[in-house]
Amino acid sequence: MVKIGLVGCGGISYSHVARLSRLEQGEAEIKGLCDKNSENARRLMKAVNKFRNITPEPLTEESIYTDYRQMLRELDLEAIIVCTPHVLHHEHVMAGLKRGLHVFVEKPMAVSISQAEEMRETAEKKGLILAVGYQRHFQPEYFYAREVIKSGKIG
Repeated sequence: MVKIGLVGCGGISYSHVARLSRLEQGEAEIKGLCDKNSENARRLMKAVNKFRNITPEPLTEESIYTDYRQMLRELDLEAIIVCTPHVLHHEHVMAGLKRGLHVFVEKPMAVSISQAEEMRETAEKKGLILAVGYQRHFQPEYFYAREVIKSGKIG
């Protein structure tokens, strides 16, 4: 099971929760939510807690952080999803990578080529996955393809 923290709890984070909720029990677990505005995190917590497959134990106030550094220090995470404004992507992604976490970041990956290259190089050196979110990957056709491959019909 991949233990995940979400950094940024605005509108796009709900899409990630919805997509994660399609996974099977035990594939992923949301462990923490971080947003500078704790009310955003509380609202997202209510949405997350509706899905037992990604929160076997309901998230509580202790799962909410307003400082991403604190969340990364305190929680036993394996990955983060970065849903913050794009000017903060580099900071948040690098913090996750430096802690040895896999990172999924919303597009755009960074605001400069040098930032993107640093992020890519760091992930590569540490043997971590760094993925950039392009909506197409989460369209129903892609979930169908995943199921067909998983069933053994192809691949």
